[in-house]
Amino acid sequence: MAGLPYEERISAHHIAKPYSIDPFNELKTPEKERDALLIKDFLASYEALSTSVAEKVHQRYYHMGQEFS
Repeated sequence: MAGLPYEERISAHHIAKPYSIDPFNELKTPEKERDALLIKDFLASYEALSTSVAEKVHQRYYHMGQEFS
C-alpha cells in the first residue's frame, strides 16, 4: 500500500477500517495532500448538489410553463 497514491491509500484504508476516525493521520498524509483531497471531495459534492437543485428548479419552471402555454 506504500506505493499507492494517497487517494487509493485512503480508499483501501476505508475498506480495511470502515470506522476509522482519522484515516489521514493514520496514513500520515501530508497536510497539503489531505487538504487537496478534502477540497476535491467538497467540490464534487457541491457540484452534484448544485446540479440536482438546478434540475429540480428547471423541471418546476418547465412544468409551470407548460400549464400556461
